[in-house]
Amino acid sequence: MNDIDWNLLRTFLRVAEEGSFTGAAEVLGISQPTVSRQMQQLEETLSVPLFIRHARGFELTDRGQDLLAAAREVEQGVAGFLRRAGGLTREVRGAVRISASGPVAVHILPPCLASLRQDYPELTFELVVDNKASNLLRREADIAVRLFRPEQLDIVCTKAGEAEVGLCASRDYLDRRGRPTSVAELAGHDIIGEDRGTQVDAALAKMGLSPEPTDYSMRTDSYLAHLSAIRAGLGIGGAQVDLFADDSHVERVLPELMLGAMPFWVAMHGEVRNSAAIRVVYDALVDHLRARNA
Repeated sequence: MNDIDWNLLRTFLRVAEEGSFTGAAEVLGISQPTVSRQMQQLEETLSVPLFIRHARGFELTDRGQDLLAAAREVEQGVAGFLRRAGGLTREVRGAVRISASGPVAVHILPPCLASLRQDYPELTFELVVDNKASNLLRREADIAVRLFRPEQLDIVCTKAGEAEVGLCASRDYLDRRGRPTSVAELAGHDIIGEDRGTQVDAALAKMGLSPEPTDYSMRTDSYLAHLSAIRAGLGIGGAQVDLFADDSHVERVLPELMLGAMPFWVAMHGEVRNSAAIRVVYDALVDHLRARNA
């Protein structure tokens, strides 16, 4: 085996991420039979079984898991090559306007944008902190990073992975109030919840908990305020756990408990996809989010 079709590896990655041929087909914009055919071809080429079918879809075999990290490295290398091919460095200049929600704009995008500036010094960014789908259609932004899939026909979008959501609290709070070792022990703890949203209540209800109004130390629909409240020690709250990965003042509560997954979609208007600057930034954001959520 000397050659392998890159498209097969790309499909392999999407199946691994989505857990099903149907989900991978949706993300890639191809048919489910095409995904199935490509995975059969890849397994035959490698002479290795990559997936095990189960009731909910597919999971990687041990050999498939071993190859996953290498495939991600190939994907990042191909993307980097394509960004630099054809003299793109000379063409990538000017301002690219990006729309993102507060936590994404504050915690996730800056390292990616800093790296892009090193590669393309004539590239600048305008960052709009917003999560409205309409601003792409009105051309108020060139690129948007969304926590939902835009459904408008004129929008091109790519799923860039999912981030795990779990319970977190500050170390000071847990030192004062104790560290729960079971779902039952969450009862009586201070909860950081939503003001008008229902996701936290729904997640707690699935665990068999129905906090009283007095159990909530704070309610807010601002995710940035929610994260700050966790860090400040107001109680236990649900959060994207990787945002606190390097924060020694915050701990995960009941690490085995997963509240859900937060999807990331990178989107742009179809009319701007041929702009070298916008395309470079778009591809870099997809790569950055996939690597972060791997």
